[in-house]
Amino acid sequence: MLLFVIPLKSPRVARSWEYVSRLFERCLRSVCNQTGGRYQALVVCHERPRINFNDPRIRYIEVDFTVPDSRLSSLNRDKRRKVLTGLIHARHYQPSHVMVVDADDCVSRRLGELVARNPRSCGWYVENGYVYQDGSKRIYLKRNQFYRWCGTCNIIRYDLLDLPPTVDDPETTPLPTGHVKIKEMLANSGTPLEPLPFPGAVYVNSKHGEGTEARRTFRSKRKDNPPAVFHAPKLALLNLFESEPLTDSIRAEFGLYPL
Repeated sequence: MLLFVIPLKSPRVARSWEYVSRLFERCLRSVCNQTGGRYQALVVCHERPRINFNDPRIRYIEVDFTVPDSRLSSLNRDKRRKVLTGLIHARHYQPSHVMVVDADDCVSRRLGELVARNPRSCGWYVENGYVYQDGSKRIYLKRNQFYRWCGTCNIIRYDLLDLPPTVDDPETTPLPTGHVKIKEMLANSGTPLEPLPFPGAVYVNSKHGEGTEARRTFRSKRKDNPPAVFHAPKLALLNLFESEPLTDSIRAEFGLYPL
């Protein structure tokens, strides 16, 4: 069984909670659009949002962590704690694999079926996926190193994760939210991931600066991930010269309906 862990920010740090909730609902619908295999979704949040979608495979875990402030370090720590909470709680469902999904992204409807056919696989990383400016009629297929753009980029066999019993110190626990570190960790233990054989996710560049990347300063991007400095201008050029029409088949594959 594939289990999706979806960390959701607090409404008290959202610039538009109504918009965040609509992005999240689309994400959930995308996750629950799987064409095969068993799957479950765990949403870890401070407050359960009011949305117009429910499914028996969705479970909410409401946490009482201190609400983060607007600093990027605080927001990232909150996200890590929520991801770790979801992964630890996943033990109750005995999944074969887990995937962390950012609450504004969309995923392929073929993931559950892939996991069901390969229950002993170490996992996959998303080598190619779509990059989408929310509201656009066009979309760009990033054919390599998609994982450097998007946190929704790993499917990992659950028993390979060395998880603590509690969420005491999320900073020292390797989490499947950044592909490069996870790939290195698993490769060093003799359990490398494979590239996903099809585009696996849509990285949604959301409006109103709701995405964590939008809150990073130029200095922090240059320090932590120099190529990220050029993501915004590069995305604009890609949308202009290399994007393709957002077709009905792409919408159906990822549940990417207009908000």
